[in-house]
Amino acid sequence: MGTSPQEKRVDASSLAPALVPRKRRTTQNVRHLADAWHEVIARVRAAEYRLLLLDFDGTLVGLRRHPDDVRFSERGKKILRRLVGHENLTVAVVSGRELEQIQKLVGVEGIRYVGLHGAERLGETTVPSIAARQMIAAALKTAQTGLAGLRGIEIENKHLSFAVHYRGARQSAVEAASRVVAEIVATANDKLRILCGKMVWEVLPREFPGKGVAVLELFAPLPEKKIAIYFGDDETDEEAFAVLPGQITVNVGSGTNTHASFYVRGPSEVLHFLSRLEEKL
Repeated sequence: MGTSPQEKRVDASSLAPALVPRKRRTTQNVRHLADAWHEVIARVRAAEYRLLLLDFDGTLVGLRRHPDDVRFSERGKKILRRLVGHENLTVAVVSGRELEQIQKLVGVEGIRYVGLHGAERLGETTVPSIAARQMIAAALKTAQTGLAGLRGIEIENKHLSFAVHYRGARQSAVEAASRVVAEIVATANDKLRILCGKMVWEVLPREFPGKGVAVLELFAPLPEKKIAIYFGDDETDEEAFAVLPGQITVNVGSGTNTHASFYVRGPSEVLHFLSRLEEKL
């Protein structure tokens, strides 16, 4: 997706060190998925089993200033319904949102939903220790107090974790917020960690597995002759790209500074390629 003028104004190097996204491996010669389409579809069709993994925000839908403003298109739902109907294919949506919320937003039966960066799955939730839950509750209260009055800074309470969004905030507000959030995590006795996304910091228990672990748990039990296809746009998806070497991993964005093997430019291209994929299966 394109970068807004506001996003360009925020200089990550000026933020608290704990909140600067870790440096990714700079991948050379990452091709646009269209340029490798025949190669990719041949690999997909040759596999006996396929696992299609999809991030949600920034991948299936465009990013919005307010997370509650996001809506998934009917076109997207129709494409996913058709994909779910194919044999030897599992479709999974792996999101940082809460499980119940992502199920409602996507609204397609037959999909494996994974919420809170791998912590929530249907019938199974990684319940943090009492100490971690207490730490999250205390951290949330501290954030609500420390970030109050900073325009453009919003807190999203996910109950087992929380996110601090700074899309639309001025540089001065972002810098002030970064110091508050970094201090919260620094004093959490190593029980909390930060995931740096696009204009958002996710504060969550260190016990949460992360998308990389969640993806491997879905992929490992499948038959030997299998292939994974993963579309994701964010720093949190890089964990999943990194644990799927040799698979079809697609960065939604510019295709630079990523572990992914291919790239597309935005959600519209994701839906276009998912439609083409469904036609070829």
